[in-house]
Amino acid sequence: MLTSNDLYHISKCRFDPWYFFTRYVRTLEREFGERAYPDYPYLKNLIRHIQTDRRLVILKSRQMLVTWTAVAFALWEAIFRGNTDILFISKREDDAKEAIRRIKFIYDRLPEFLKPRTGENTKYVLEFPARQSRLMALPTHPNIGRTYSPTRIIWDEMASTPFDDDIFASLQPSLDGGGYFVGISTSQGPMTKHAELYTNADSLGFNRLSLHYSKHPHKNEEWCKLARRGMSDERWQMEQEMSLSFGGNRVYGAFQKQTHVTGVPLPCLKYSLYRSIDFGFHTPVVLWSQVNNGSITVFREWVGEDATISDMVRAIIEIDRDLGLTENEFTYTYCDPAGASRTDLGISSLERLKAEYFESTFFELKIRFRHSTVLAGVDLIREKLRNAAGEINLKVSSGCPRTILDFGRYVKMKDSEDPKKDGLAEHTMDALRYLVINLMQKPKPAGSSILQPRISGVFK
Repeated sequence: MLTSNDLYHISKCRFDPWYFFTRYVRTLEREFGERAYPDYPYLKNLIRHIQTDRRLVILKSRQMLVTWTAVAFALWEAIFRGNTDILFISKREDDAKEAIRRIKFIYDRLPEFLKPRTGENTKYVLEFPARQSRLMALPTHPNIGRTYSPTRIIWDEMASTPFDDDIFASLQPSLDGGGYFVGISTSQGPMTKHAELYTNADSLGFNRLSLHYSKHPHKNEEWCKLARRGMSDERWQMEQEMSLSFGGNRVYGAFQKQTHVTGVPLPCLKYSLYRSIDFGFHTPVVLWSQVNNGSITVFREWVGEDATISDMVRAIIEIDRDLGLTENEFTYTYCDPAGASRTDLGISSLERLKAEYFESTFFELKIRFRHSTVLAGVDLIREKLRNAAGEINLKVSSGCPRTILDFGRYVKMKDSEDPKKDGLAEHTMDALRYLVINLMQKPKPAGSSILQPRISGVFK
């Protein structure tokens, strides 16, 4: 039985989310551990914007408590407003689980009189039947918005999400139907959908909100000195200063969406067709490309998350079938030279790939590879992106969202021309490099040296 005191607090929470946050919400943070939601003015302003702005895009510094605020607001809305279907979009499955975990963390610590009974309660869904409310958190999929019709969409780390253009297009029915949208992210450069929405917010009908670390009461000059240790200036400018333009730290600074991204071409048998493969330990990649008079178009991609060689073979067969192609139509498949090295199982990744492909199709993969330095391949790709005459001879189809995204976040190591091995952007870029290295360099005689950058003085 609810007491008059309980009813008083329920009423206060319902009409004032800030009261709910500062009195009942608890967070679990790396720096502070479990604690009460802090009474910071910038957070109060953030909650007001989430509550009132129908279309909101947020550009933030790292670790500003924005994700915790978003999940807590969703819980407040589900409990005190009701009739809601709130969708969290996350870049990976683990991030989707984390969003629901945080909601449950807050819910479990509420007093009993504030807790509606839960219905469906899984790693992706938390439902309150009496309030006709549902909270869902799902990893990215190009058609996610066509599967669900949420009343509110909260898209976390939007700039790091693959398929961002496709996902946003799929959300239009919900937005046109009156749904609320919150896009949250740190900067990942100028070529993301998040950057586009933030930069053109006024003309696109969005409200924008910037949350710089200087608004956080604990992030002073001493904090800056500690936080910047071991971080490149480029990364600091993006992650903390919220810069939407990369400086000189991008490996492929010439790549721009406006000039290098094309439509989705059908493979043309008049042109030479190629695949290129990076066997990436956790994230293998296959790219499909066609070449016409030296001009390269990457028109299809497959990116496997923790996928096996068998998964790769199935993907190649399925995508080839979808494209109406067989092995006969491909000139070569170029791959990582390291894939030819024998593993502890006594067979190389390349041998496994060829054997499983032949077993499934009765075609033998025409695989080639050659050794070179990374910078030699980088040099050749830069020349294709824009040569001395200003010509563009490398384009990427809009149907390859991961490759496009990785062009933007593929950066150099500190004080070096070498690309940073981040386990993220490197795999599509490596697959592209194997293609270009093999296409643009004639085979060398046996015993010749490894291919080096071709322009003297460019690299240290």
